[in-house]
Amino acid sequence: MLHPYIKKQYESLHREIQGLKRGDPTLLISNAVPDVLLLDNFTCTIFLGGQRLIQKTYKGIVMDANVRASDYRSTIISFRSSSFTFTVGNIASLVIIVFGDLTSQAQLALAAFVVINNLAAALSFDNAIGGFSVLAKDLQNENSNYGKEAGKAPFGFYRIFCLVICIVAAVTQLLAIYA
Repeated sequence: MLHPYIKKQYESLHREIQGLKRGDPTLLISNAVPDVLLLDNFTCTIFLGGQRLIQKTYKGIVMDANVRASDYRSTIISFRSSSFTFTVGNIASLVIIVFGDLTSQAQLALAAFVVINNLAAALSFDNAIGGFSVLAKDLQNENSNYGKEAGKAPFGFYRIFCLVICIVAAVTQLLAIYA
């Protein structure tokens, strides 16, 4: 079973050769993975009686719905793991700040942990939100209702918001460590 996009291209090529020769042409698609249908560039070639009649290269991406769902699921997991790491790391450092009697070496180690944890969280949040942004753009191109709504989301604001939260968390903890 051919993907509808590939079938449409095939039918277009088939119409081009109708009238040239009689018979049922053979379609050969190169650079295609038939199970997944994730195609970057593919070439449609129509053969008739072992002779190549027409060959065209198409650029674009044809996505299977299962591939799109898998991309979305992995982006959600990435965002959730970023949130979990950010939350647990900051709670742990706050517990140490409140209940620990920190020496100057311990303060330095904890300050380094706070900075690294929040920097890694900011980069991870940015990566996950970038993934959502790309998925929303792809879904808009497919004219899906979800894509239309997701395309309205202010992803730039979300990126800035997550960065500000990470900076505020780091600065307030550093002030508490050295207070």
